Amino acid sequence: MPHSVSYYPSIRMLDTDIVKRFDYHFFRDNLYKDMMIQHCSITSKKLLPSKNCTDINSYNVKKIKSFSGNNLLKILILFSPTSTYRFPITNSRLIFPSKNPNKQIEAISFFTAIIKDFHGQISMRFKVHPSYSELELFAGIGEESFQYILPTDSELEPILDEADIVVGVNYYGSALIHSMHKNKPYINYITDNLFYSSFTDENVFFKLFTKNMINIFSEAEFKKILEEFLYHPDIIILNNTEREKILDYYFNNSNFPSSSEA
Repeated sequence: MPHSVSYYPSIRMLDTDIVKRFDYHFFRDNLYKDMMIQHCSITSKKLLPSKNCTDINSYNVKKIKSFSGNNLLKILILFSPTSTYRFPITNSRLIFPSKNPNKQIEAISFFTAIIKDFHGQISMRFKVHPSYSELELFAGIGEESFQYILPTDSELEPILDEADIVVGVNYYGSALIHSMHKNKPYINYITDNLFYSSFTDENVFFKLFTKNMINIFSEAEFKKILEEFLYHPDIIILNNTEREKILDYYFNNSNFPSSSEA
């Protein structure tokens, strides 16, 4: 399975014949194992551990230097596409919107302004989907925002290594799981209520880990939490301690065999 399915499945995805038709499934961590057992009619006997059973990058990517400046709070802003597709017709992405594009444009404008307001204190970069970048949304507020967008083919893992905080803007994607793997504080920035309601109803990962995200719903809330991170940096350490318990159980696969050994 591609990483976006095995890392970040929805209940709808887990409950399809695509999953159930197979006799055995590899799983790369206990997160996926638990979700398969809870949401599919699959027993643990059909699940085989393997640390390298799925890809990390499904696209051709390159390592880049992401953030500029020294002694700045480094913030990665994640954007995911405003529409999705219904298997097996990938072109249906154009007619199944999952979030309001206007809300995304408003967020882009807000975070571009935040960079100015906190100049000299933060370094902020925007990460879009490598295939469905929707750069036209950024063009909607002018060219200024483009200088903060990372190249679409930039590799996520080294970016996360540099980042201090990760923010998902009405976000649904596997980068959230990668952020958890890296033990990064994650801010779930929600301004699209319709998207949020469907997201919370369907997404397995959100149901498990919502308490370990910082859920905020307005620009004022974001400014407040940003100031807390800037002026009380110990909050990052406190959040990390809480997440370590989750990381150890759900994501530590150091004792799993490789695919060839399994």
